[in-house]
Amino acid sequence: MHISVVIPTKNGLEYLPLLLNKLSSQKPCPPDQIFAVDSGSTDGSREILHQAGVKVVSIPPASFNHGLARNRGISEAARSDIVILLSQDAVPTSDSWLHHMLAAFSDPEVAGVYCRQVPRPSADPLTRRHVEGWITGEFTARIQDLSSRAEFDNLTPFERYLRCNFDNVCSAVRRSIWQEFHFEKTYFAEDLGWSKRVLLAGYKIAYTPDAVVEHSHNRGAFYMFQRDYACHRRLFELFGVQTIGRLRDAIRLGILTAGGDMRFLITQGAFKNITLLLGVPLKTGAQIMGQYFGARAEKQQKPLPRFLKGI
Repeated sequence: MHISVVIPTKNGLEYLPLLLNKLSSQKPCPPDQIFAVDSGSTDGSREILHQAGVKVVSIPPASFNHGLARNRGISEAARSDIVILLSQDAVPTSDSWLHHMLAAFSDPEVAGVYCRQVPRPSADPLTRRHVEGWITGEFTARIQDLSSRAEFDNLTPFERYLRCNFDNVCSAVRRSIWQEFHFEKTYFAEDLGWSKRVLLAGYKIAYTPDAVVEHSHNRGAFYMFQRDYACHRRLFELFGVQTIGRLRDAIRLGILTAGGDMRFLITQGAFKNITLLLGVPLKTGAQIMGQYFGARAEKQQKPLPRFLKGI
């Protein structure tokens, strides 16, 4: 089995050396090839990649697209049976990570595999809780499939989302199936769209918690609004998910959630971190409003805002 890794990159110097070192130390053997799709790095990332023997494919920064960049990388890996897709800041935690990623492909109907994510040691308590509490933080392996389109349609919107969950922070795809189902050109959630399509075509998706990457971010409020807006706009488009129906509900939820988050931080000993505490209402409010306005905009078929290009 020939294995390649594809990494979209842009100014990833902070974690790329560690990531490349982890890839080279995989046992019983490292991946056969590594490809980077670089969209204008200026921090020395390209030089690090070249020194490590990575084949770098350059694309104009303005042309970057989550789905198309990954398609470009996979197309370069023409000899590969399985292609691993990694974010430039998702770092495997063990030298058996690749072995665990590949295990589920013993079933020929498995089209894609995704793995467990854990927060970085530097993550604040709220970020840690979010990463560990989400689907990609679970410890139980699962196989996701759909018997028919009717089964999908009979699920609730959120059940559809959970059934089709897939995450290109760290995933693997069978290249022969990707040749039939390329990632779509989209501003966000190319992974979820791909998973939905392959599941409806009769294939399977596997979640493998024994394969683990370290990945988390401490983001600012505006970025969190942008990301939640993009995410929930796509969740409504793909699955009909709308978590908050009315603005007054969003405001109420924001107040209640912010209060709960601040109490949680205090119980975690973060009461001395005034900056973190004071940032909670702004960040929590940004996320809640992003969820509300994103799904609402998609439901009303509003044009895409310009800020989605920055996600």
